[in-house]
Amino acid sequence: MRDIKAKVRYIHGTEGTAGLYRRIRGKFSRLSDPTPVTLPTQPVGDADRSVWPDSVVILANQSLPQCFHYRVRQKQFLLEQLAIPCVVVDPEDAAGAVSAVQLASLVIVFRLPLIPGVRRAIDEAHRLGVRVVFEADDAVYRRDLLEHNPNVRGLPKHVQRAVIAGADHYLETMLAADACLASTRALADDMARVSGKPAQFVENGIDPEMQKVAAGIAADPRPSIREGLWITYGSGSTAHDQDFELAAPGLLQVMLDNPDVGLKLIGPVNLPERLRSLESRVWRLDSLPYGEYLRELADSDLTIAPLADDGFNTFKSQVKFLEAGMLGVPMVASRTLYDRYIEDAVTGLLCDNGSWAAQLSTAVADAGLRDRLAQGARQRVRSWYLDQDPLHQMRSFVGALSVAGRESP
Repeated sequence: MRDIKAKVRYIHGTEGTAGLYRRIRGKFSRLSDPTPVTLPTQPVGDADRSVWPDSVVILANQSLPQCFHYRVRQKQFLLEQLAIPCVVVDPEDAAGAVSAVQLASLVIVFRLPLIPGVRRAIDEAHRLGVRVVFEADDAVYRRDLLEHNPNVRGLPKHVQRAVIAGADHYLETMLAADACLASTRALADDMARVSGKPAQFVENGIDPEMQKVAAGIAADPRPSIREGLWITYGSGSTAHDQDFELAAPGLLQVMLDNPDVGLKLIGPVNLPERLRSLESRVWRLDSLPYGEYLRELADSDLTIAPLADDGFNTFKSQVKFLEAGMLGVPMVASRTLYDRYIEDAVTGLLCDNGSWAAQLSTAVADAGLRDRLAQGARQRVRSWYLDQDPLHQMRSFVGALSVAGRESP
């Protein structure tokens, strides 16, 4: 039983809710509240490089490609800009992880429960006096939030139980670490509150690889094979069905009022029942390699980002807005989360639960507005090019962590 529980924790930690659901489906068919603590945020200049880490080891699994791209590959790029070597190790290779720690001066554990390989690496790091950072891009350590998240409640009961129980094991990793790192300021504050440990954030950004893909799409746009105006929604898993449901009434109204409007769905998200009558105008695409996903997104007139007004969702990041803004695709999004990033009617359109029909209708009817929103979003997301805000945040993080390390006994 212990081995089964460990396996469930590991699958959820490395492949997420969708991966756990997929594995289970395949099998059957065949808190505390301490005073918030934050890392010092004083700027760290070139003169302080002598106190920065000599090398960084990141424990991470590649089963969630989008997470790996934004939170691991981008971190490698940022550390490279700071002349800090970085090695990524899969925690399933417990011996390799322990070996890599021998030459590290900082270990980052990205979104992993305390499976044996992670535990051994953390124990070895602490034996050597190496600081360990737990990193997450969601509040996966919050059992209370997962219990009430509508997307989790929409999963089969046995999957719900596994996902909710998994939060405790992420929390174990967090408490075993010395500090925390998050993808947003709000998440960093929450990690500090829950763990009582110092926390800071480095936001997701637009890296050179993404810019290269975007430039290639712009230089060689693919002629659309379908006529009309297309609204796109992309999802990495069926765990966003309840989010998508928020926009369904508005989509139905807009598609009934405008026979030339079609809906493009990318990924395994389920089509809401109320849209079944218009299924002939729904273009379904499976999950795509990242470059192809961006190309399909670019070949859209409008994209949507519905998000349920839920505690778990408030800690998510701005990735959908980053991608749409980089490609020049106007976005209609929920106020939940996105009101931190989008200026309504300037860089996108924001929706309350009952305003999806009105906002979508406004965007569909006015091509000039769509162009202005796209241009506004392009300008807004420039601050998240990796050599802009994210690099400054990483510089502050490694500098502050090094200062904290020097001051610790």
